[in-house]
Amino acid sequence: MQDFTYTPFNVTRLMDEDYDDMESYSTFSSFPQQVEYKEQNFAETINMVSEGFLKMFDFPVLTGSTKSALESTEDIVITKAISEKYFGTTGSVGEQLKMTLGEEDKIFTVVAVLDELPSNSSLSFEFLISDENAKLVFPPPVINTWHMIMGSNYVLLKDGVDPKGFEDKLVSLVDKVLGKEREDPYSIHLQ
Repeated sequence: MQDFTYTPFNVTRLMDEDYDDMESYSTFSSFPQQVEYKEQNFAETINMVSEGFLKMFDFPVLTGSTKSALESTEDIVITKAISEKYFGTTGSVGEQLKMTLGEEDKIFTVVAVLDELPSNSSLSFEFLISDENAKLVFPPPVINTWHMIMGSNYVLLKDGVDPKGFEDKLVSLVDKVLGKEREDPYSIHLQ
């Protein structure tokens, strides 16, 4: 058996549907993408996260706000370095970047600029967009399969919820999705 820190893309959404133990949750996956600004294209790595990501993690905000960031599929949160690269300033809230997701051209509006992330963080990103955009980037079988591991998922349990008890519940979630009679020893654990 192998242990991985990655999980299926939609696992936290399924947890949220089946259990009332989570305060918040988020996916965290990345994909390569061309970003256009003023008719110039740049090869970048974009991270898709759930709305709860910025509620679970406390990143220093230089401009804008993370309070309602990523509630819209057109919101984008960027780092200081990216803001300076594209706009020459950290005051870029309201500026727009263009990306083609799947076959759809989308304009993203900067809603927050974050200070540089700590170098000792396991989280690394420069662009954040809503994971509601995943359906434009990946076909449904990729999003919905449990055999395509696409990133990490984070959960913040409600006060008083026993992590071990919650983890025990995940056995039934895996059984529900993959069936009890499967051959693989697939399981989900909290870290």
